[in-house]
Amino acid sequence: MNAYLTPVFTASYYLLLLPLLTLVRWTLIIVAPLYFALQFVLLPILHLGRFSLHVVLLPLTLLAKLETVYIYVGVASVIGILAGCMLHVSTRVLKSMFGLENTCTKSPLVRSAADYRAERRRRRKRVPVAVPKPVEPLELHVPRENRMSKQRSLWSQPILEEDDSESC
Repeated sequence: MNAYLTPVFTASYYLLLLPLLTLVRWTLIIVAPLYFALQFVLLPILHLGRFSLHVVLLPLTLLAKLETVYIYVGVASVIGILAGCMLHVSTRVLKSMFGLENTCTKSPLVRSAADYRAERRRRRKRVPVAVPKPVEPLELHVPRENRMSKQRSLWSQPILEEDDSESC
């Protein structure tokens, strides 16, 4: 340091800064017991406030811990949506290129209440009321030969073909 500036800094320290530091030190000595007493009285409120802050910030801390999973699921959903859109567009293009579009369009059957009632009336007029047959008494004992002849074999039953759903 410069030999001329050292006495200037020393004098300014002892004349200006030392009285200010002494004043602050005595103020802290007087106020410190009040501070510790106030801290002791407010300790339960401080603990309650700290606990409330932890509870309020708990979702954010959990979100921070699950950040990688959140990013993974977000990226996977974006990739899935893009892949679905690309598949939709590619199937539309292939259908139009090869002419595979469905030509028969079936409109959904929407009936009003009046149409439904009219249809019921028509059905009632067409179907005659069946007369019940008289009940015959049951045979208690059927010989074994007759029981076998009454059973149907698989050869006597016709095989039903399914209708083609693609035809209009």
